[in-house]
Amino acid sequence: MTALLFEQFKNELKAEIVAELKKEMAQTKPVLNARELGDYLGLSYGTVRNKIIYEPQTLPPSVLVDGRRRMWVKEDVDAWIEGLKTYSKIKEEAGCQP
Repeated sequence: MTALLFEQFKNELKAEIVAELKKEMAQTKPVLNARELGDYLGLSYGTVRNKIIYEPQTLPPSVLVDGRRRMWVKEDVDAWIEGLKTYSKIKEEAGCQP
């Protein structure tokens, strides 16, 4: 009887842990590393690396991970791209040259 209760408790606990992990994973936002960012933006990995070093303002906002690796939240990259589109549209409507 005790073994049966223990097994039932173990299965319920497993189910709770799995449900909690699924909920946590659903809240986690997808991120891109430098290579993936380059693929997403149509840039080479080398170009992204150079921009990180010499022109970081020309890239979407990033997060420093482990004190040295940069990662980009995909949602932030998409918002940055939309911002560029909006800026270009405003410039065009104002009659500015691209």
